[in-house]
Amino acid sequence: MDIEMEKTINGRRYSTFSATMIHRFQTPHLAFYRDFQSVRETLYRKRTGEYFLCGAGWTPEWCTFVECGRDFGVKIKPLSRRGAYLWLKNHCARSFVEAEFPDHASMFDPNSDRIPAAPGINIDTL
Repeated sequence: MDIEMEKTINGRRYSTFSATMIHRFQTPHLAFYRDFQSVRETLYRKRTGEYFLCGAGWTPEWCTFVECGRDFGVKIKPLSRRGAYLWLKNHCARSFVEAEFPDHASMFDPNSDRIPAAPGINIDTL
């Protein structure tokens, strides 16, 4: 079961309903009830070319901190193109990474952080 979520962050809308799922990672022992190592992360690509993670779990990155400790959490986190590349590189096979990022050699170019727009879209006006 995928996590379905929509959120606006810094004026930009992120939706798991309309984005393309690229890859899902989850811990092998995905027992969500009080398993503090349980995590599920899914990388998505918006139609504008932006990437984001939708994650759920008990780990500090995804949980909700409450008065008596932490609780299961679900969040969306925008990623730069380079961040998406690094996440994918750490979570799946090289051939899959190269299929999503054929220009992966430029990921470490300091000027490559701009997200390429779909043809005919001016990213500066979005």
